[in-house]
Amino acid sequence: MTTLDLCGDFISSGGILDLKLGSHPDDWKVKLGDSSSEYRPSATVLRLEFGSISAHFFLDQDKWECASISFDLHKLDKPWGALPNPVSERYGMPEKHVRFEDLISTPSQSSSPIYRILDGQMPEIDGFWFSDAKLSVQVVADSEFAAEENKSVGDVWSISRTANSSVENLRVEQYR
Repeated sequence: MTTLDLCGDFISSGGILDLKLGSHPDDWKVKLGDSSSEYRPSATVLRLEFGSISAHFFLDQDKWECASISFDLHKLDKPWGALPNPVSERYGMPEKHVRFEDLISTPSQSSSPIYRILDGQMPEIDGFWFSDAKLSVQVVADSEFAAEENKSVGDVWSISRTANSSVENLRVEQYR
């Protein structure tokens, strides 16, 4: 399997190695290992980073729940961005580049409606909304930025899924 397969599986299943929204932080540590970096910006917020994969949790009524999952492909070529061992064991050594067009051409994504997010926060990155999966994919859009980051225009920058996310308040156009 490949990094492209990992991206496709994340989009199709909504999680990574069966770790999904609503899961507990301990589930992540058991499944991905104890090598995470832990950040607690407040008493009710927790972020676990497993290299290029991160999960954000909120404490709600004395229970921690995963509220967002991100796979930051742009970190794969950084020393701190390695995939956790269980992910590498399943998907192999990560490739540094996954092309957006390759991702949307996979059988699992070939018929999914995709929208370009027109209200982008970074001009160097294009955002795309996968309506069936309710997640966003960020793609390198600027050649100077791509060169600075050792990427190519069209490379997937990151994939993220957040609980209760939608694009209803954003300007979008159908991409496919």
